[in-house]
Amino acid sequence: MKFAFQAIALLALTSSCSNHSLNEESILGCWTSMEEKKMECWEKRGDTLYGEGLALQDMGVGVMDTVLWESFKLYTDSGARKYVVNVQGQEPVTFTETSPWVFENPEHDFPKLLKYTFNPKGDLEVTVGEGEEAFMWVFRRNK
Repeated sequence: MKFAFQAIALLALTSSCSNHSLNEESILGCWTSMEEKKMECWEKRGDTLYGEGLALQDMGVGVMDTVLWESFKLYTDSGARKYVVNVQGQEPVTFTETSPWVFENPEHDFPKLLKYTFNPKGDLEVTVGEGEEAFMWVFRRNK
């Protein structure tokens, strides 16, 4: 019985150490996804989080350039957290937080859902959409 209790305590301690809590402070900084050649950078000004999504673009003859392809803002309005995404060349889209770090806009064509989580390694996972159309970007914090 004593061994079982120690094993449970060790398991609880291990899982709590690998559980990365996503909050406004933990998302700050820059995150890179080399598979997709993308980067997200977040900063906090006042009560609002601002971010930029950057991507590497092939400029020809083996030259790559970093371009801004989206900007975003996370703020509270009338007690509800709002996530506004402004993709280059499109109208801004506002999503409302339905649970911690899950943002939805059922009126939008795609995506209707954005979800931010940390995986056990501490990488930032961003799920875009849901169902068969969904995809995920995995970002590692820049050092």
